[in-house]
Order: sequence, then C-alpha cells, then structure tokens
Amino acid sequence: MINHPAVSVIMPVYNGATYLTEAIQSILQQTFDNFEFIIIDDGSEDRSVDIIKAFQKSDKRVILKDNEENRGIVYSLNYGISIARGKYVARMDCDDISNHRRLENQVGFLERNPEIGVVGSKAYIIDEKGQIYAQIDVPERHFEIFWNLFFQNPILHPSVMLRMDILQDISIYDECMSFSQDYELWTRLIERVSFHNIQKPLLYYRIHNFNVTNKHRNTQLENSIKINHSFVARTLQKKIPLNVIRVLRSNGTCSQQELFSAFKVIRELARIVSNKSALTRTEQKQLNQFVSMRIFKTAKLRMQYPAAWLGFLLAFFYSPRAVINRTRKFLENGPK
Repeated sequence: MINHPAVSVIMPVYNGATYLTEAIQSILQQTFDNFEFIIIDDGSEDRSVDIIKAFQKSDKRVILKDNEENRGIVYSLNYGISIARGKYVARMDCDDISNHRRLENQVGFLERNPEIGVVGSKAYIIDEKGQIYAQIDVPERHFEIFWNLFFQNPILHPSVMLRMDILQDISIYDECMSFSQDYELWTRLIERVSFHNIQKPLLYYRIHNFNVTNKHRNTQLENSIKINHSFVARTLQKKIPLNVIRVLRSNGTCSQQELFSAFKVIRELARIVSNKSALTRTEQKQLNQFVSMRIFKTAKLRMQYPAAWLGFLLAFFYSPRAVINRTRKFLENGPK
C-alpha cells in the first residue's frame, strides 16, 4: 500500500472478468506511479475477484474491497471515494483501457491549473476485440462545457480526474440515480468549479453488447432528460415545462408555444454562460456560434410551425456566418 498516494483510481467491478485484466494492466503500467488503485467488487459471480487478487499479490497499489452482494455502481463509487486518500480521484471502468500516460497528463494539467476542478479527455472507441473504430470528441474549455451541459453530458465519465477537496462538503453521486449519475454530479459541480477536457484521447472506451450504455439506453435517456430539466430550471430559477427540455434536445413533438419557449430558454442560458464565464471577445463570438446552431437545429426540426422561421432569424442574429455555412451544407448535401 502506498503511504501518501497523489491519486486514488477508483474502479467498480461487476462480472467484468472478460476485459478486467486489460483494464487493470492499463492502470498499473502508467508512467505516473504514485497512486492507489481501489477496486470495488460489487458481488461478482464470475472470476473477477480471482483476477483482482492475482494482481493484488504482485502490486501493493491494488486495494480490493468486496461488497459481498450487488449494491450497484453508485454505492460502489461513493464507498470508493469515502476511503480514498489521494489528492486527486480518477475514474476507471472495468471494460475500458487507459492510455499509459493518462495519469501523468491529468495530474500535470491539474497541478498547472489550480482553478480547474474536473478534467476529462477525448477517447477512442474500441470494439470487443480492442480495435479502434471511432473517436469521441468533447468540448475543451469551461464555457464550452458549461454551455453543452444544458443539452447533453459533455464529460466522459471514465476519463475523469477531479480534486478530492471539491467533494468534501457535497453529497457525491446521488444513490437515487441508477444511471446518468455522473451527469447529475457535473450539473452540481459546474456551479462550484471550472471544468476542462484535454484534447487528447487518454482513454479507450469499449462498446460491447453488455455495457450499460447499450443495455439501458432508453432508461439512460429518460434519466438524462430529467437531470437536464432540473439543471436548466435551477439555473434559470424558474419552472420549465419538461417538454421544452425535450425540444431543446430534439426529442419528441411539441406545440408552437413550446417552440417559442425553447428559443427563449436558449437565449436566457446563453446570457448566463456569458455572464458567469468572463469571456474574451473571441470566446463570446464562439458562444454566439453555439447559440446560433442550437436555435437553427431546433427550428429546422419543426419547420411546420411559423415560429420556426423566427428561430432562423434569431440564429442569423447570433451568428450570420454560422447560419450561412450550415445552409450551404444543407443545400449541398440535402437533409440528413
């Protein structure tokens, strides 16, 4: 056991034997080695515990904790954080692979940027055999992440490292959330600390038939929309109809009044991001482009309403160039 680890890597495991060896090796082979590796087995019925114990015998940084029964990922994460001793906490999933310089990159970034509380990264998507077939791109700077958080989760959970001290006086993962618990936590932390995504793929994110994203996609989506709804309402300090949030996320049908309301909400959120982020002139221009494209996309999907044409005018007001470029692509390629 490391006496004073700089990083606590926390990895819940439930029946993860298939890819577990690769996941553990990718952490133990990091170029940055001052860490403890807390692995919580959540009542696995396969060979997961045996695999972890084999690594524990040869590397004192591995700490196995056994829930003895299946209590869920949220309980396991909160328990792992409660016993962590590091200055920083890094997340890991038992079916993914970390780049061998991931911890080095993230610790170095947080040491150089004390104002940042949460740092994630891009990721490669790999298949069941570990072959790369795509890349997950994520917004880089705090104001971009803040803006995107109103519409989706722009932080890839297993890529995250965060400062332990920002978790001291808040409830950590909400145990009422079986899914999307990371998204809910980010919506609370964004009000307290700055976020950043390193623009390098520091994680190999595995997609297979048994991971949570594939097995519970519809439930995750509904949870995400509810979290989204709560975050927007809390930020604007007023009640927002749930269906307006679905409009913002391009889900479901809506009335013309709800479309009007969606445009209004987008503009109000843009003002809040601008006011809270102390943007440079260039960053404000970029935010205007994001706002323009969000309004444009929302209007384009609802062109049966006269209100959609107001949306196109609003989009043009925020960023004429963005609208012209999007319209040109639409005319060249046709509807997607």
